[in-house]
Amino acid sequence: MNTARLYIDEDTHLRLAEALRRRGYDAVHAQEVGRKTKSDPEQLEYAVQEQRCVITFNVGDFMRLHKEYILANKHHYGIVVSPQVSLSALVHSVLAFLERTPETELPNQIYHV
Repeated sequence: MNTARLYIDEDTHLRLAEALRRRGYDAVHAQEVGRKTKSDPEQLEYAVQEQRCVITFNVGDFMRLHKEYILANKHHYGIVVSPQVSLSALVHSVLAFLERTPETELPNQIYHV
């Protein structure tokens, strides 16, 4: 099992973190840790401080942030982006992604699910 620590961005389903935890993953949602109104750069900075991979529906902004981090030689623990889909579809795609992707491949990468 992929043991990456996961940070669910505020624009993504709150219940995703709970669904992932029920399946043994270390996942928290921005709302659960009091970060609901923070900017995207602040969300990514928090995820880096907590050594967590971000999961978000905010494709455009996090693609830009990923590029900024790479150009600045800054480190992050991975970003997983998805179009806005239902909770059940997101749970399915994230679980499939986590099962096929070793946590060692996540840092400094961006993935589409």
